[in-house]
Amino acid sequence: LLDTSQPHPIPSPSANPIPSPSANPIPSHPTLPPLPTPSHPPLPTPSHPIPPYSSPTANPIPSPSANPIPFPCANPPPPPLLTPPYPSFLC
Repeated sequence: LLDTSQPHPIPSPSANPIPSPSANPIPSHPTLPPLPTPSHPPLPTPSHPIPPYSSPTANPIPSPSANPIPFPCANPPPPPLLTPPYPSFLC
């Protein structure tokens, strides 16, 4: 009976001190966010040249990727020996 009664009082006091200290550090954090906000405006400007870059790169990417894809499908013949169902899923 003594053991069971002890655990009850322990949790109650510990819960009180925990919230109080955590509340203090929280307010200080909000002040940090304001700083990054001014940095965002300058970022958009450099992003403009990026769009054109993505367009040319997108073209070459699909073409090369399409070639390698068919090859793996043709290779499945050897793997079938180990397990026929696996190669079919890959294709």
